[in-house]
Amino acid sequence: MAAVANLANHSQYRVFLSHGGGDSFIVKHVTPELEATGASVFVDKGEIKYGDDFRDRIFAELQACHELLIIITPTSVVRPWIFAELGVAISRRVRIVTVIYGVPEADLQAKGILSLLGTHHYVDLSNIDNYYVELRARVRETGNG
Repeated sequence: MAAVANLANHSQYRVFLSHGGGDSFIVKHVTPELEATGASVFVDKGEIKYGDDFRDRIFAELQACHELLIIITPTSVVRPWIFAELGVAISRRVRIVTVIYGVPEADLQAKGILSLLGTHHYVDLSNIDNYYVELRARVRETGNG
């Protein structure tokens, strides 16, 4: 649990990036842009080492984050972990930003996913630059940018 204590003292604005394993092409493009806003970004790939307790690390990172950026794609929408991560973010009442790529809104509506996300306002991946502008402003407001 030392990891939890260390993360709790993390002062930089922290974004938890929730995604499906098959979405690494998106993660590779989004992560540097997020970091360019001044935010610290947690992505499970590369940050969780062999032998680490995956669940403990994920939940510790979720406890330390200021917002959850959830990438909804055909790959991630069937991944149970994004919903577990979403549940933690909802219970903590942190900002949840949804980016959608390749999944029709009607499909998300029919499966109840938009309702679970609590908003019909989401970011299409093609317009994600607008999100970066807003994130940069939030980072600055917290004195980290």
